[in-house]
Amino acid sequence: MSVLVFFAVWILLISMAYTTQAMICSIGQEPDAANGNKFRWVIPVSDPCECTKIRMGGLNTRTPARPFNVTYHDTPFINDDYKKIWKWLKCPVNECDEDTHTCSGSGNEVCSDKPVGYDCVCQEGYHRPHSGGLCQACHFSTVPHPEPYSYKFILEPQISPFTLNFSVKTGGSALVGLSEDGTDQSVIIETLFGFNPSRSKIVVRRCMPHLCETVGFGGLMAEYTDTTGLTSSTEYHPFWINYAEGVITAGKGGEHESPVEWDAGAHYGRVPNQLHIGISTWENAYGEWDFCK
Repeated sequence: MSVLVFFAVWILLISMAYTTQAMICSIGQEPDAANGNKFRWVIPVSDPCECTKIRMGGLNTRTPARPFNVTYHDTPFINDDYKKIWKWLKCPVNECDEDTHTCSGSGNEVCSDKPVGYDCVCQEGYHRPHSGGLCQACHFSTVPHPEPYSYKFILEPQISPFTLNFSVKTGGSALVGLSEDGTDQSVIIETLFGFNPSRSKIVVRRCMPHLCETVGFGGLMAEYTDTTGLTSSTEYHPFWINYAEGVITAGKGGEHESPVEWDAGAHYGRVPNQLHIGISTWENAYGEWDFCK
């Protein structure tokens, strides 16, 4: 007997779960007082967009008093497909919940519902390149390198003109290298933030010292000395780099005027249009980089 009772309760719970997900509505006719009491079709529920099925209803000779407003229709609609019902009713469908969106299934991109339609947004730690396409990682880490150091190439190649806005947390110097083919050997511009023991300089040089023929910090081309330490091991500090027509400028975040500038195009006698972005940290320091903004 107890088995039968358990089975009956189980069937009841299943049916209750189903009815909470499905709502069968009826569509009938009644006078539309706002339209000269013309008989029109109506779904007499507070929110017809909750209907998952519509059945033929009856006829009211008088308009019932209801605690909610209804919408009248000139034609009926009978259907068991809730998506077709919502389309007919022009309901604000949540494409994210219904999995009818076109966002990437890579896991780096998520669907964000809007009153009308949806957006495909990148998850935290990813961003969409200005050129469009899929979400890409925009938060990176660098580790101490034994001498000589090397670059970690990130992001997609940048097309001139471009601006890099980023923040970095490091106890040493933060280095950004612009490379023609994504290798240390092809770095043609280096920008160092927090250079020298007090980490107070922004420096631009033409190559990595151990790969340069020029003696003296890799061919120093421009420098700026700030009054305070530019980098920190405990908090992110913002910086920017701009490259346009072969000219490199750089500065601190929030300051639009560039303290350093170098015409690399004039120096090399050519202006590369596409450059790869490399990052590194110096002075035996770890680094956390944020290019998401």
